[in-house]
Amino acid sequence: MNRIYDAVDFIKKKENSAFYLYDYQVMDEKIDSLHNALGPDIALAYSLKANPNPEIVKKIGQKIKWFDVASLFEMKVVLKCFDANFKIIYTSPGKSLQELSFAIANNVYVIVCEDVQEIIRISDIAKNLGKVQKIAIRINPSYDNSNLDNSFSNKPSQMGLEEHVAFSLNRILEDNPSVELIGWHFYIGSRNLSAQSIIENTNYIFVVFQKLCDFYKKNFEFLDIGGGFGVNYFNGELPLDLICLKRSFSFLMSELKRKHPKLLVIAESGRFIVAESGYMVTNVITVKISKGVDFAITDSGITSFFLAADNLSNYGKNEKRNFPISVVPGNKSREKIKTYHVVGPTPTTSDVLAIDVPLPEVHPGDILVVSKAGAYGATASLSYFIGQGFPAEYALNNGIISQIKPRVSVDQLLNSYNLP
Repeated sequence: MNRIYDAVDFIKKKENSAFYLYDYQVMDEKIDSLHNALGPDIALAYSLKANPNPEIVKKIGQKIKWFDVASLFEMKVVLKCFDANFKIIYTSPGKSLQELSFAIANNVYVIVCEDVQEIIRISDIAKNLGKVQKIAIRINPSYDNSNLDNSFSNKPSQMGLEEHVAFSLNRILEDNPSVELIGWHFYIGSRNLSAQSIIENTNYIFVVFQKLCDFYKKNFEFLDIGGGFGVNYFNGELPLDLICLKRSFSFLMSELKRKHPKLLVIAESGRFIVAESGYMVTNVITVKISKGVDFAITDSGITSFFLAADNLSNYGKNEKRNFPISVVPGNKSREKIKTYHVVGPTPTTSDVLAIDVPLPEVHPGDILVVSKAGAYGATASLSYFIGQGFPAEYALNNGIISQIKPRVSVDQLLNSYNLP
């Protein structure tokens, strides 16, 4: 953490509000470790929804050539950052006609269809453009993995077709010749910290994929097995066992490649790649005691890092779980440890960064650092709430600090409205 604290001290000389800092060295390490675990037969795609900052996307593009996007904005980020050698997989359950038209016109590699009507819409647009668009179909699996905090399978979902429907699409495909079904997309759950669970999920996906090949009498060229590679945010959680993952993937892929030697297998990751590279830096405004509880009130919370401030609904737990949080060391050593509720500045009781967290005694003006903040941070927060503006973002790359997104000030936010 010393290099992070040094970087924070440097940035604070010109930044007096909350900001994000990303350590590119950690990002590289996470990509390399996941590539190693997946093995040479699985291509890795970066999911921009975790963090779409174009400078981060360009950095990741030094090691990854596939990108999973979920919006027009994310498509445009990739297209502006890279040339045609970088491939886009377009997912999301609510693609507008404008987004689909843009994707087809700009030669997106594959559009993942989430429902039957989307197949028809894509075919109509492609026909009007004189093209045949490659599609994959997302399946909502019948497989039950209830061990996951956030499981997407075997329950009603706006995402994907139910598994049995995937075996009844012949007529739809025949009636819509401007689409070409090249493969299938699965995503069973997110933030999975169990290598064994991921392997069981993947094995199930391979079994269903083979059944689909047999049913359609076709060797499909594309299979997206999703991801869900977890990050151990909270106390008591163990990191994902990548050694176990590598051993099991090697076996599973050797069997799959024997039957489908030309198959392109994609695994997606956003959180695992960027979460641990990021830090949200916030200032302590004031410290108070209420009914025996010490509160450290900061200048950020749900407005800057919603995932840390309100994770009950995200993870389905009954208790608040704290992201790692620390105090930037000052000139004076503080040996006394106290327990704090660290909260944001907004007038809502859900704006809580941490509960009962032990910290060196905190004073107004101190700087706190929330770790593992690189995923679902700035863009997944309530930045318009109370109009504080949007935090700046910085990168640390081989000892060099650069601003990769300026702060949006209160005045700039105000000027975005049509005021007289």
